Amino acid sequence: MPIMNIWGTNDQLLPGMSVVSRSGWYFLPVMNVQHIFSDHNGCDKSGGQQIYPTTSDNLLPGNRQWECTGFVNGCVDAPVIQCEHTWGHDYAINPNTGDNWAIHAIWEFLSQFQNLYLD
Repeated sequence: MPIMNIWGTNDQLLPGMSVVSRSGWYFLPVMNVQHIFSDHNGCDKSGGQQIYPTTSDNLLPGNRQWECTGFVNGCVDAPVIQCEHTWGHDYAINPNTGDNWAIHAIWEFLSQFQNLYLD
């Protein structure tokens, strides 16, 4: 199952690196999700996560950053990717242009796979 987990390093509503949110809810940290899905997809985790270049690299406005990494080697079904950006709990919209800077990377990733459940 392909997964591209996109999260903000400054997100306090759905924190990617901690378990408890600002409002007291519990969430599974991003790395836990990465490991669970990479096990399910049969990925080779011995080399750690690799840089995963996307079409959205260098599209963020200002000093904001975006980087995708993932378990990509030896995966039977699909790679397991996580993309972190330095925003909070925000939409991927460039405030200067109104463009969605992540949509191209998401489509580029998901369009590699076919829906096996279509008739």
